[in-house]
Amino acid sequence: MSVALAGMVREAWADLDRVVEGLSREDAERKLPNASAFSWTVAHCTHMVDSWLNVNFQGTSPHPSLNGDTRGSHRSLDASPQTLRKGAAGDALDWNEVQVAVEEVRTIARHYLNALTEDDLDTKIDYTGSIEALRSTGISPRYALMRIAAHHYFHIGEIASARVVLGHDVGDYPGLMKACL
Repeated sequence: MSVALAGMVREAWADLDRVVEGLSREDAERKLPNASAFSWTVAHCTHMVDSWLNVNFQGTSPHPSLNGDTRGSHRSLDASPQTLRKGAAGDALDWNEVQVAVEEVRTIARHYLNALTEDDLDTKIDYTGSIEALRSTGISPRYALMRIAAHHYFHIGEIASARVVLGHDVGDYPGLMKACL
């Protein structure tokens, strides 16, 4: 049986995909006044999934495109963990490369989410990320999933509002969240 919080993260992914659906590459890479480019925002959310679920809980290497690594088959997005964190400039990133990274990161994370059980949710691990307050407490999958979902929905609202200002029809959020039932 799927854990409801894992379902909430999958629903947040579906809603993030829906809020950027139909964006042209030009619009996705445009930096609006006092806002981040949509391409940056999607990469920012994806970086959190990669860092928290894939690297911290599964022990994988960070996704190369989200960490400035141009070796191998991946092209760099000219992104590093610092350029994708809160407070960064939010400059445009290559939309096509972001979409590839999103799919690759989610594929790895999906395996973890699908295998997660209720018993796994409260097992804490050390946290070494950029949020200082969490370093002394560690994080559990329960906390990580709640924070990832909330973080996605914050940015979904940001993108939806900006797209409405641009005259785009973006729908209503959140969606039905069927995976949480």
